Amino acid sequence: MKGATLGLVLAAAGACSRSPATPPEGPAPAPPTRGYVLISLDTLRADHLSAYGYEHETSPFLAELARRSVLFERVLAPYPATLVSHMSLFTGLYPQQHAVYPPNGVLSPEVPTLPEVLGAAGFRTAGFTEGGFVAGGFGFARGFERFADPPYQADTDIEATFARGLDFLGGVGSDERFFLFLHSYSVHDP
Repeated sequence: MKGATLGLVLAAAGACSRSPATPPEGPAPAPPTRGYVLISLDTLRADHLSAYGYEHETSPFLAELARRSVLFERVLAPYPATLVSHMSLFTGLYPQQHAVYPPNGVLSPEVPTLPEVLGAAGFRTAGFTEGGFVAGGFGFARGFERFADPPYQADTDIEATFARGLDFLGGVGSDERFFLFLHSYSVHDP
């Protein structure tokens, strides 16, 4: 993975619980978020996105999403490769701890993943990637109720990837919590 990987997480802070005898101070806390959307655009340079202060309006949708979300401004990849860095993202472990390296490393079944933890907590989970080094065979499919990783073929694949995500969100009930992961290589080439 050359350059920076952008990860936007759509999230809100959960409400803090209080003892019933304690009167609330200030405004009521925000309700817990219903869901989280994690978008990874492989090799996209943050310094060329308007959400990160780039002078040209290069990414109006992402800028609007960032205004309504949590935007991480200081993110470091633990390893300069898609497979290894994304596995660290999904496990919370350093590369030497999860030991998943190209070309054919596979995550140990004993290591829990973020989708597994969220699924066990009652979240609906879906992941849609364009294969490559974020394919299910490396361990990325674990914990997802729905997961698709057709091989990347063209820059327009991102449209199908995001359409799968929208389809999943359309099927999530208003009382259900969710986690959606989207990954694209569309800005990777040329």
